[in-house]
Amino acid sequence: MCKCRRRLDLPGTSGWVATTVDRLHLDLGNLIGALVGADPTTYNYIAEVETSGKCIEWVKDRMDQLHMSYEEMIEYIKESPAGSNGVIFSPWMHGNRCPFDDANSRGVFFNLDITTKGSDLMKAVIEGVCMHMLWLLEATETKFKTNPVIRFSGGSAIAPFICQIMADVLGRDVETIENPRQVGAMGAAALMAVSFGMLDDIKDIKKIIKVSSTYKPNPENHAVYQKLLPVFKDLYKDNKEFCRFKRLKMEVRKWKQKYGVSRWPDEKEIFKKMERLVNEPLHHIKPEAMARYMKHFDEKCKGSKAMIEEAKKVIPGGVQHNLAFNYPFPRRRKSGGRISLRYRRQPLHRLFTGRRSDSLGQQL
Repeated sequence: MCKCRRRLDLPGTSGWVATTVDRLHLDLGNLIGALVGADPTTYNYIAEVETSGKCIEWVKDRMDQLHMSYEEMIEYIKESPAGSNGVIFSPWMHGNRCPFDDANSRGVFFNLDITTKGSDLMKAVIEGVCMHMLWLLEATETKFKTNPVIRFSGGSAIAPFICQIMADVLGRDVETIENPRQVGAMGAAALMAVSFGMLDDIKDIKKIIKVSSTYKPNPENHAVYQKLLPVFKDLYKDNKEFCRFKRLKMEVRKWKQKYGVSRWPDEKEIFKKMERLVNEPLHHIKPEAMARYMKHFDEKCKGSKAMIEEAKKVIPGGVQHNLAFNYPFPRRRKSGGRISLRYRRQPLHRLFTGRRSDSLGQQL
């Protein structure tokens, strides 16, 4: 396990648990992957839930009979204790991606009784989002050790009450910054500052973005959430077949006159194949083959190379998409009088051999 440099929760419409790590890694079991980021020395290891802040928006729009503002809703739900009197909500309102990938999973209110109040339902939604964040954090920590302090940003982070619930559920200190909704704009501004020489390094942004508040977990509340967490996780396992069956009936009813479903893919078998593919040894390119490859680019793509060299003067790395694999450089395309960049995968076996049917592994 390697130590990460920062943990970040981003509950906006969707939710992320993002961790900076020092190596590329793909966790197929929990569906978490590391991506290239703005800092060339680290990678972003990201676990994602499809609906987070969107669930809070949904419960206010659909269950608020008093037409409260968000501030009034927060005051209203404060009367409900930690754990919402036993009510549990799963935030999978539009399927889910991590730690399980299931487009058919759906939100659930569990353990309602005749004494359940509207404040319990509303607070359970917030707690359900936070418990899924804890699940993502646990999945992340199966591969990487995370920072003990959580940086909380996004639209939900403007509400101190929600920040405190997040700290209580996670059992960790939670930090927020000024204008947490604008973290994306801050990141873009930091990249521009580095490009124009106003900052020497992207890490210098830490000197500018300051922590505004810190929330300490309440041990008693955290103990309540620890008891609820296993039940929360079981909501998916215990209901997934029903959600899938309901979805299938809807699709069949909608398309039965046009389409017929003859076979559904075996998801477990697909993931097994992906696991085998990821664990296969790398095929190294022979020096002479690489020389032919580089010669092709030098002779046939001179315009692209010149354009990228010019772009490097104003854009970090010379490209506008940080996640692209762009060695030796992106290709440009001229269409309709406009020039754009594209990231084209070269047919290497044809480039090296001139033949279509030869195995790439045999040629390299």
